[in-house]
Amino acid sequence: MSPLTGRVILGHRRARADRVFSIAPGGRVVVSRVGLLLVLLVWSLASCSTGPAVPPPVETSLEDTDAEVVGQLTGLLAAARETPHSAEARAALGMAYHVIGRTRAAHESFVQAAALDPEEPRWSYFEAVTLAELGDLEEALQVLDRAQALDPSYAPAYLHRGQWLLDLGRTEEAGDSYADAMRLEPNNPAGWIGSAKVHLRSGRAAEALQILQRLLQRAPNQPFLNQLAGQAYRELGDLESARKALTLARPGEEQPLWQDPWLNERLKYQTGFGGGMMRAAEMLERGRNAEAASLMEELRKERPDDRQLLNNLSVAYRNLGQPDRAFEVLRDGLERHPQYHPFHLNISADYQRLGNIDRAMWHLERVIEISPTFAPGWERIGSVRLSQQKLPEALEAFENAARYRPDSPTYPFYAGVILAQLERYEESRDRLRRSLEINPNHPPALIALGRVEADLGLFAEARATLDRARTMTPQNRHLAEADAHLERREKEN
Repeated sequence: MSPLTGRVILGHRRARADRVFSIAPGGRVVVSRVGLLLVLLVWSLASCSTGPAVPPPVETSLEDTDAEVVGQLTGLLAAARETPHSAEARAALGMAYHVIGRTRAAHESFVQAAALDPEEPRWSYFEAVTLAELGDLEEALQVLDRAQALDPSYAPAYLHRGQWLLDLGRTEEAGDSYADAMRLEPNNPAGWIGSAKVHLRSGRAAEALQILQRLLQRAPNQPFLNQLAGQAYRELGDLESARKALTLARPGEEQPLWQDPWLNERLKYQTGFGGGMMRAAEMLERGRNAEAASLMEELRKERPDDRQLLNNLSVAYRNLGQPDRAFEVLRDGLERHPQYHPFHLNISADYQRLGNIDRAMWHLERVIEISPTFAPGWERIGSVRLSQQKLPEALEAFENAARYRPDSPTYPFYAGVILAQLERYEESRDRLRRSLEINPNHPPALIALGRVEADLGLFAEARATLDRARTMTPQNRHLAEADAHLERREKEN
């Protein structure tokens, strides 16, 4: 996971950055249903020859790894060599690799475990999870099919499936997966959060808000819920409620992890300072903020300069409703690491909360100075400038965010909306069409595009665009306003 401000940053040896940035080149082992049978056949034939019956356990570089971790992995490798047909031994090695961030080695170990014991759903499940972390969502879904065929009652598998389908843009299928998760565990908020995301992605902001308001009654300060609620309010045109919700959110905030007993088996392989950081990060992601803060304060005595620890500790205090303590931790972090841009981004939210917009902007400018291509920094600048109705400055920020993260539909959408307010309709149309190329099923972008096409006198195109939005959100108030806007423009013509 990239160390974005306000997001939980995992401990030293587990860092999820390899999901995006640290994937090693070379042959990843991927086993689908057919591939699994081929692996078994090859191993079976090998057992009839004079060569080894199974491939050796997976090894990887342990440079710069804690001595405790090296000792543990040495023992697990020895156990896997001594019992070459043991799926448990390969899976244990995979889990130990997983918790220190060696995701590729973990994945290959789980492939071996699943081939040795194809009737155990956990090994295929771990294989799917690590495949997704390595970026291969389509193959991860196929492997997850195998795990769910073996155990269709495990709710967290449906949560993973829902998220991966959403990431692939397969929104309605994702909704079905979240519905299955809610059927199996109706009191688990993760399924409801997933359902709210599906409603938002499909332009059903009112339905999403109903779910989110119910969840916020139990966790009113939860950043991710407030982020989604802010988005829903904004799409419903309630800008004041959106502003209030978004002050409790953080840019780039990810959904908290759900309880996952199978993946929790990895926790017994956490050791050393990095293991402590991993435990604290997982506590944070599961909402156990008080425990996480207590553990990190102990770790802070050992490494008071550790910037990841200080960032996560500030997150814990903020989640506990103690913004002053979070603020003090960030100030301490900035004194020790003045060039660490996540501290600047986080503390800017505190200054914004205190009404000191100038100071907030000073820190946001430091973010961009330190990391000019960091899209969430530009996004935050754009949001602040938009709230001040400084449209040219907001436009520049969102355009920069779009330049540095071209796969996001959000940034060209906001750029298009601002350009329309500036009556630069041709440019607005270009940005909104770009947003819809990335996410074709975003009703607010379709509604905005329909209005712009009406302003350009493209009445037939405008009506077709608004009709397309109508198929997704027929009762949308903004759609009715866009219809009226189109009628006025036609009469003026």
